[in-house]
Amino acid sequence: MKTLLAIVMISKCMQKIWGLQSIVGERKSSIGKVEVWNTLLPRIGNEQKRRLAFRQVITNYRRKKIMLGVSRRGSERWSTEEAREARDVASRLATRQTVLTLGRVVLPAVLASALGFSYYDNLSKYIAENWLDEGSISFLSSDDIQYLPSFLQVISLLFSILAGNAYSSLYSQQEDIFFALYREVSDAKSLLEQMALVCSGRPFYLDALRMLQSYVATDLRRLDLPPAELVARSPSEDPLEAIMYLTSVGVPSVVYETVRDLRQARGQRLGAMQRKFPALGIALLYILALLELVAFPVLGAGTAVGAPPGIFTIQAALFGGLCGATILVLRIIQELRRTSGGAFNVDAVLAKMVSGLNDDLELRAALASRDSYASSDALDTIPRGIPRRNPDDLVVNRLSRLESDIATIIQQKQQQQKSTTLKDPPIQQDEEQLSSPSFLPSSQQVDQTLISISSDNNVNEDHIAEQRRRKRFGWRLALGFRQVRRFINLVW
Repeated sequence: MKTLLAIVMISKCMQKIWGLQSIVGERKSSIGKVEVWNTLLPRIGNEQKRRLAFRQVITNYRRKKIMLGVSRRGSERWSTEEAREARDVASRLATRQTVLTLGRVVLPAVLASALGFSYYDNLSKYIAENWLDEGSISFLSSDDIQYLPSFLQVISLLFSILAGNAYSSLYSQQEDIFFALYREVSDAKSLLEQMALVCSGRPFYLDALRMLQSYVATDLRRLDLPPAELVARSPSEDPLEAIMYLTSVGVPSVVYETVRDLRQARGQRLGAMQRKFPALGIALLYILALLELVAFPVLGAGTAVGAPPGIFTIQAALFGGLCGATILVLRIIQELRRTSGGAFNVDAVLAKMVSGLNDDLELRAALASRDSYASSDALDTIPRGIPRRNPDDLVVNRLSRLESDIATIIQQKQQQQKSTTLKDPPIQQDEEQLSSPSFLPSSQQVDQTLISISSDNNVNEDHIAEQRRRKRFGWRLALGFRQVRRFINLVW
């Protein structure tokens, strides 16, 4: 079936090409070259429009086929190399962010655990030998006072309250960022669809698409920049304002509502990305954690006298685990405070959300650039290789050159007369000689110049018309074979 369809399309294209050639041959002898070109213009324009519409249909079909994940085998969801490449890039990004997060969170926790396990017994013995006497040790060892345990409970309670509130606030901030990003990406897609409906076919359509691409690249995906810096940009650097100016002439267009919604979503996203928890809060959490951990070696010093030798190993292991857990909680809070560059952030999700929008923008920009190239007066005007000149301009230019030549001849004669008659120059005789007709071109020379100009114009017009006919026919023939080759590639 595909082979039969390809043969039919090839035959139709060849019929169109031979039909154009026959029309050129028939009309050339009867009405001339200019009338042949004027007769072919409507037909060539309609053929070009039909071919562009056919390419648009094929492109939309292939896009829908890729989006729906329909392949020839029917079992794979993503069957194209672009989809596999995008998936590989996303997986590499997620792996890189996971490794970085593990390095920033797990590695400090492991180091803190190792240090706590290694130096717990040494710290306890040092405190017992240098800072405490036997009475203090017995006081710390008694279960009636409970001074240090009470201190430890209060510090632990304060640390847990502050750390829990910080974690919950930062986690809710990440949720707000997700919601704002989903809304902003949805509004950006709505703006793209509305631009395709309203601005398609207009000369500024490609510029509007480029501005939307700039907005996605320089604003939506820049999670590493502070939100205040993005808001502080001048209006001349705002791509959304450029889109409004492109689509509005005198009064705001229908795109204004969508741009306003997109700006509101952008404001929500920037407000959600703003850091609410300052760096001073992180420093205070580290101070509370240090006070909590310092109480354990003091308690261990109270049990150093008369304790069995293996008790320090158990206490050191517990102290090391407590140090690692505390540092782990603090590092997770710091990761949540970051806006990008980690597994707890929105980088991977944003890359997936924007990938479809970027692909759609690139495809529409490619189609718009192709349509603008196809409709850039390639059929209705003279090709670029042939200069378009008016024959009357040639006559005027030739006459102006002739006048300049006459003026230079007169100046040369005057200089010669002055150089030969330096002694007592006959002024009156020179004026009579210069005013005589012998120094001026004759009427026959002027007539010969005009005849040569007219003959040159006729030869130039015939040459231009012949080149124009050859180039147009060769261009249409090459375009027909190119369309046949593309259709065969699409079918197979």
